[in-house]
Amino acid sequence: MPNHSENSTTSVELDWRFAELVARTWLEPDLAERYGADPCAVLAEFGLLIADPGDAPRLEPVAEFELIIDELDWSAAAGALGCGLPNCGTDAEFVSVPVRRAGLAE
Repeated sequence: MPNHSENSTTSVELDWRFAELVARTWLEPDLAERYGADPCAVLAEFGLLIADPGDAPRLEPVAEFELIIDELDWSAAAGALGCGLPNCGTDAEFVSVPVRRAGLAE
């Protein structure tokens, strides 16, 4: 296992635990705020150790987007994929689903 106690921003940025931290800060604004105030403590919670807060990697900004799935023809897709589910071949109703980051105003 790599040693992450050295003052190496690069080694922290390449660790999967930092990727998890970044993803969670996108979903949990409070975590992002705590990281801004005390990056060493938050990194330690994820098993990543750095000695100097100045060595803490920068968090990537959240990409704001909206995912909308409009009516899909489930019966055609199921037939093309050879679906073996009980409802295959029946018409299913789909709705648009907005995806928003937690804490954003509607």
